[in-house]
Amino acid sequence: MADFVAQTTLNVSGTASQSTATKDNIDNNPREKRIPPKASRQRFKPQLSCTFCRARKLKCDRSSPCNNCSKRDLPSSCTYIHNSREKTSHVQRAKEKPKDVQERIKNLEELVVALMNQTKDTTATSRLAVSSGFQPSAIKPRELSWLDDATISESADSIGRISVEDEMQNYVGGAHWAAILENIAGLKDSLGSEEWPQGTASRKNKYKGPELLLGDNTKASRESILACLPSKPLADNLVERYFTACDASFITHAPTFKKEYAEFWDNPNSKSISWIGLLYGIICLSANFELRIGDAPLPALSDMAVRETEQRIRLYREKTVQCLVTSNYTEPGLYTVDTLLLYYLSEHFQSKDAHFGSWMVFGMVVRAGMRLGMHRDASHYPNVSVFRGEMQRRLWGVILVIDIQTSCQVGLPRMISEGMYDTKPPSHILDEDLDENMVVLPPITPEYEPSAIGHALLKYRLLLVFGKIFDASNLVTPIPYDEVMRLEKLLFNALEEIPEFFRVRSIHGLNSGSIMQRTRRFSIEMTYLKARCFLHRKFLSEAESLQKHSYSVKACVDSSMLILQYQNYMTDETAQGRSLHGMKWITSSMMTYDFLLAATLLCLYLGQLMAAEEKSMHIRPLEFPIDWTKEDILHALLKSYQIWNNPEFSSEDTIKFSKVLKAMLNKVDHWSAANKTQAEAAKEVINEANSGHLPNYPPSNMYSLLPSNFEDSPCESSTSSIGMIGDILNDPTGLDWSLWDSNFQGSNTYIDAGSSLCATDPYFPFQAAGFENNREGNQ
Repeated sequence: MADFVAQTTLNVSGTASQSTATKDNIDNNPREKRIPPKASRQRFKPQLSCTFCRARKLKCDRSSPCNNCSKRDLPSSCTYIHNSREKTSHVQRAKEKPKDVQERIKNLEELVVALMNQTKDTTATSRLAVSSGFQPSAIKPRELSWLDDATISESADSIGRISVEDEMQNYVGGAHWAAILENIAGLKDSLGSEEWPQGTASRKNKYKGPELLLGDNTKASRESILACLPSKPLADNLVERYFTACDASFITHAPTFKKEYAEFWDNPNSKSISWIGLLYGIICLSANFELRIGDAPLPALSDMAVRETEQRIRLYREKTVQCLVTSNYTEPGLYTVDTLLLYYLSEHFQSKDAHFGSWMVFGMVVRAGMRLGMHRDASHYPNVSVFRGEMQRRLWGVILVIDIQTSCQVGLPRMISEGMYDTKPPSHILDEDLDENMVVLPPITPEYEPSAIGHALLKYRLLLVFGKIFDASNLVTPIPYDEVMRLEKLLFNALEEIPEFFRVRSIHGLNSGSIMQRTRRFSIEMTYLKARCFLHRKFLSEAESLQKHSYSVKACVDSSMLILQYQNYMTDETAQGRSLHGMKWITSSMMTYDFLLAATLLCLYLGQLMAAEEKSMHIRPLEFPIDWTKEDILHALLKSYQIWNNPEFSSEDTIKFSKVLKAMLNKVDHWSAANKTQAEAAKEVINEANSGHLPNYPPSNMYSLLPSNFEDSPCESSTSSIGMIGDILNDPTGLDWSLWDSNFQGSNTYIDAGSSLCATDPYFPFQAAGFENNREGNQ
């Protein structure tokens, strides 16, 4: 014990003498005065983040209030423990330390040098505007040396968004377009809470909810249900339209149903009430197609008391529900899942917006399918016939696809995740090769032969990869960037496996082939582009990722621009008298969501560019530069805005989003006008430079405030659109742009938006230079 005390005393004495010596050294060395001992740094380290960001483990910009607190409307919660160390915002620093004249002259000289270099290096390659259908290069994934493969940190973008309004609370995930808009700080303050999108359609919409859940669902007699069936000629027409207007092979086996349909008209009492519900579901969905297309009333309607298409749809839907209730759909039978699925689709087509109530109905479809064992492959059960097992695989495949697509719309995780099922993908077998009495499956049809079932299978495989991407976007912990690129490769490989007759190499590829072939190409292309947007959209909301993850930024911008191109194309081609008018039903709420997502991502990208330009940061050239100019993006957004303002396409979501898009276009209009003024001023200095009056500065600052070739517009329409935007929008909102500027937290680096259009990377599957060459090929 004595030895222990002696040793402790010696250690304390040694420590005290060492501390005294250290103090003397610091007094004699002024440089070391600024470096406190390690223990002191740990003991007195100030907390620089606000209390809210520290508790949520978010990255705080140290403003007052910070960006994260501003986005959540919690300025009062933004408090700092060490106020003396609080960081001032960019606007405050600008007011406290204005640039002097010499600094401004230096920046102008750097600008002139950059413009001279751009003029010298400009190629003769002309840019095609968005309206001309130019398709940029898309990068094929490959092994790259990423700057950082660590786990991507959590941000406000990854936790989604909750809106509370009039005792109603709604949540949407970070990938939903309404949640992405939250990353454009200051925009909500400019528009006001009443005009800000709430994620899903407002309860003020005319849609009152699913009839199966909220309607008067009393049991009806068999006689009253049969009495409301349309006449046989009309029913024949509606059934035929169902099998020709959409690829119904995955839901209903046409030969089997048509045989049962003929038996029913011979003897209406030969079929169960459950089968009659399936018939009502088919004619209801077919009548929805008729309403979407706007066809003239059929001659067979002359004998019906109810002739208006909307009234007939309501009648057929009501009878479908009555059949489900009468057959007790809570104990699923042979036709229950098929009928529930068709009923859900008829509810889905009621509105161009996504409704949570109809998504709840789809949840019933999933549970009913699991109750029948569709999530387990039929090969496990000898008592399930070969025919029934294959049809169950088809129906389960449809459920998986709709689960992914509708979950994207409502901004919630999907209901079926990997590991919950082992059902095999359906086989590529034509309907006419399947028979109820077969004991083994027939030979598989080669995939290079185009067919409805073949298209559905190829899209199914692509959507399985999309499902992995969608699951990753809903994880609480963000995935590493290595995993992002692994999913990118899976998605690209799935696309490459699709035969050429289902591929779109350019937008002109949609002009050839039958109407159904063109629609199928469009469907597969939109699925691929939307999946890329989901995978990479996070890197548009993080300012530092614009430079660090330029591949993802490029992938997201390219995909979004192409989606808006297809929106413009389909709007024209589905108009009255055009070739695709008969497929107008495909512009449903699912497609509306894709267009809204693409426009939102482009708005976010432009917002980051404006913030980066404001900070005048000089960076190295991007590894994957953006091929689209800001004028190109502006054109695409303006086209989209004009489409949403058309009453024919308006809905609750699009009306709200058009206000946000209008605000963004006005902001870019102000920004572009200011840049144009700077460019004109710089050109005057260039003229002097050509006369020999400019000092010869080294080309160290190649990247200035202006984007590459900004003053050399892609085409005349691009530059003229800058002035036209104000005329088109007329800016009646009176937005406070200074408020936008003071709240927007942008990137610390500037992204050069204008770069060479020619793709030199051999991994680019879409070559810009090959756009016209592919016009007639691969159709």
